Amino acid sequence: MDLQAAVEASLREGFADAQLVLELNGNKALVDVVSAAFAGQTRVQRSKLVYQCLESFIRSGALHAVTIRAATPEERQSAGPGLERRG
Repeated sequence: MDLQAAVEASLREGFADAQLVLELNGNKALVDVVSAAFAGQTRVQRSKLVYQCLESFIRSGALHAVTIRAATPEERQSAGPGLERRG
């Protein structure tokens, strides 16, 4: 399994209900996750949840830098387009 597929599988395991966009560029990742699991969570708490899914990739060095965008479906709808609608 390649890195893209492995990271996506790990994120989907952690956030089964999520809308997910993952962009990899070498060992850098941009992760956009929209999930009801983030309701009531601070930005730091949300990032920690995402990092839990990515921990093995970071520890191994497969991922070095990660940018996280984490929102609830309601937040994303009111904020407008995210990565998934980018051209």
